[in-house]
Amino acid sequence: MTTVEDSYSGPLNIGRVIQQTFAIIGRRPVIILGLAFVLAGIPSAAHLYLTEHALSRGLVLLSGGYWFGTLVSMFISAFLEAALLLVAFGEIAGRPIGVNAALASALKFFLPLFAVNFLSVLGIIAGCILLVVPGIILAVLWCVAGPTLVVERCSITEVFGRSVRLTHGHRWSIFGLFVIYVVAFAILESAAMPFPAMWGGGLEDIIFSPARAIGGAIISALAAGVGGVGVAVLYTELRRLNGGWSTDQLSGLA
Repeated sequence: MTTVEDSYSGPLNIGRVIQQTFAIIGRRPVIILGLAFVLAGIPSAAHLYLTEHALSRGLVLLSGGYWFGTLVSMFISAFLEAALLLVAFGEIAGRPIGVNAALASALKFFLPLFAVNFLSVLGIIAGCILLVVPGIILAVLWCVAGPTLVVERCSITEVFGRSVRLTHGHRWSIFGLFVIYVVAFAILESAAMPFPAMWGGGLEDIIFSPARAIGGAIISALAAGVGGVGVAVLYTELRRLNGGWSTDQLSGLA
């Protein structure tokens, strides 16, 4: 049996997760960031346009086009997540896959992933309504539901319980990892939106400017690429901390 790495004990090593994430992206930057730009960056710019269009006509929440765009974005996001997970797991297993294989295999997983993501979003939103903290807790508990679905082929309902078990004992470390991710991309997002005075316009003009759309698309692509690969690395680390695993478990994914 070919093993990625023997199991080990101790707390989750955040630095190790970050280092391995960027190592994988560094080995496959074109496929990872290219897919992320096409399937996350461009839809992000389109969603910004739909938001501007909805605002110009009234309330965003009453716009059918806005909500249709949101739904389409969720489907595309699930497809991208599946493709990035497959690319990342291929690198982790030492069996790199190409873009065509990743996209073809993603077709098998993106609908179940969409269902998992949709249920997660509903639960997290409901938790956030209850004073925010429950939503954050659920986000941590369910953070590896997607990779679990892809690798272990659990049912849509079983992946949540499996994710809860895998994260047990490491949730503060995972929360810290989330904070680093959110703060880092919040800083990038702020840098991509200059002060209105620099442009001689109002805040709304800056938010919906072409420059803002392009900058937002690039940042969305980076966030999707890092997040997609990062959650795959996080899952493998949690599996090792919970008894180890073999690369044989990744066979047949692509």
